[in-house]
Amino acid sequence: MRFLWIVLLTLQMFVLQAVDVTVWVHGTYPALRVLSASWCPVRSKVYVNPGLTLAKKLPKNYYHYQLSEFMHNLDPILYNHDHFYTYGWHSSNVRPKQRIKEGKKLYHALQKLINKYKKKHEDIMLRVIGFSHGGNVILNMASHLPFKQKNQKLHIILIGTPVQESARNFINNPYITKAYSFYSDGDWIQKIDVQKFHHNCPKDAPFLSQRVFKDSDNVQQISFTLNGKKIGHTGFRGILKYLPDMMSQIEKKLVDLPHNETLKFDYVVPGKSKKRKKNK
Repeated sequence: MRFLWIVLLTLQMFVLQAVDVTVWVHGTYPALRVLSASWCPVRSKVYVNPGLTLAKKLPKNYYHYQLSEFMHNLDPILYNHDHFYTYGWHSSNVRPKQRIKEGKKLYHALQKLINKYKKKHEDIMLRVIGFSHGGNVILNMASHLPFKQKNQKLHIILIGTPVQESARNFINNPYITKAYSFYSDGDWIQKIDVQKFHHNCPKDAPFLSQRVFKDSDNVQQISFTLNGKKIGHTGFRGILKYLPDMMSQIEKKLVDLPHNETLKFDYVVPGKSKKRKKNK
């Protein structure tokens, strides 16, 4: 009996020492005020509280609550909904100056969050996920690194993020432990932001935003297809809840992939393959 108590105490100490924290940064909602109004029928699909919010505190019919709950069920250790946050930012303003401003605010918010977790956890793995221009908010956040704490693990996952020269190089910050960038060749929205019109765009930058980073950039690029098909920008939204499963498969494939080579990854939604066989 005494041995059992020692084992339980050891496990409890380990739980207190190590924790995975996930922060989700949404993309652009040009009419955010209208979409998030209490009378708007799609409020539950888009609404995120300004700043950091524990996703499980949102109403259960909200997209971001359901997103965190689904990920938790797939992987309750790495994507635990007790440590899954959303970051709401003023995306109605589509100018890059706004994303620079929001990146600084995100940095300070994450710094406070880390300080909070440091009171109970010795080892924190911070995973920051950004969809669309939410990824550029994250990149602008990275321009302010490092965090004050030493040896802080930071993983960044970008999904359908327009790659722009004004923020691209921030992915190479040495304090980012791992970085991934998902893109689809069928995603035309990712490229429509004309970066040449931006005030801080370098002279030699391409006219349009890009899908990919440079080969020399310190990021694992993932050419994504779904059930064998390219998807559009909004197509990501419906399958992002499977991200824990995707990342598990991707990490296994990366073991044999040469450094800096783009991974071509086709994801089969669980259950879809069986349905195809029945139809045949």
